[in-house]
This record gives sequence, structure tokens and C-alpha cells, in this order.
Amino acid sequence: MTLLNNALSSTAHRLNEHLLNTFPSPDPWVICCNLSRPDGTPEAGTENKIVATLLGLTPQTTVANYNPTHGSGDGYTPVQPPLFLNAFILFTANFAGARYLDGLNMLSRTIGFFQANPVFSAQNLPGLDPGIDKLTFEMEHLSFEDQSTVMAAQKALYLPSVAYKLRGMVFQSDGLVAEIPAIS
Repeated sequence: MTLLNNALSSTAHRLNEHLLNTFPSPDPWVICCNLSRPDGTPEAGTENKIVATLLGLTPQTTVANYNPTHGSGDGYTPVQPPLFLNAFILFTANFAGARYLDGLNMLSRTIGFFQANPVFSAQNLPGLDPGIDKLTFEMEHLSFEDQSTVMAAQKALYLPSVAYKLRGMVFQSDGLVAEIPAIS
């Protein structure tokens, strides 16, 4: 499982557990997928669910403690700097008709969950990739225009949703670039 996949699926699983404790159901309340297929038809199985969707990734530029070389025996190995990424996750209440108010309730519970649990680590999020020290969730402001653009990009009509910035994913290549002998 990739780092990004693990971060999103582990978080959605924990949110789903929280919602199931309050509202028992034989089916999950939270699923990770797109709202619609590439042809614009609704994604099957998303009705009456909170749909967690990756909106995009951006580099996190505030982290700058990087050592470009590591000692390796009799020399040094240059390594690429780690890539710190922010992921933007959209939680959409895909409830319609008579279930619309249920969807708003589930969305409110989702916001409350992240308000009470803004930081996840291996201690409070079982199954989290060992390469992830911690994940931090911050609610992200989307203007009405941004919300419209996001829904149009997903080929969906407007649905109530909330966006979060997920911080804490660090991608580090294990590939050896070169070995530089030590100066003697």
C-alpha cells in the first residue's frame, strides 16, 4: 500500500468507526472514491455516504532541515531531499431527497471528528504507515467559486462538503544517487 493510499484509507476507516459507533449500520458510512466516473455518471455505491476524495497535492515548503549527504562507510552518499506534501481531502455528504438532512448530520459529525482529532499518529490511528510520523488535519476554506469548480471537476452537482489540508506525508527515495569517496 502506498503512503498516500495508507494515509487516506486509514483516516477514512477511523472516521467510519466513529460514525458507526454513533449510527450503527451494516454498511460503511465513509468510502474513498470519486463522486463520479470519467464519463460523468455517478460512482456506484456512493449514495448515502460520506465520500472522501483526494483533491490534489502541493509541496510543503516550510520544512527546510535537510542534510544533502549521508555517511556510508569510507565516503558519503548524496541523497535527494525528502518531499513534504500537503494533501487536500474533500469529504462530501452524498445524500439526497429525504436523506438530505441525514447527510448534513453526517457532515457535521465529520467536522466534529476532525475538531476533536486534528492529529493522528500510530498511537491513535492503527494501521498507519510506519513511514508517517503524524498526520495533521486543518480545515481548508473553499469559496463558493472554488466549491463550484471542485464539483464541476468531479462532474457532480453541488453537494455539501468540507475540505481539509492533510499535512505530514514525507516521500523519501531510497535510491542511491552516487557514492563519493572520502577525502584522505
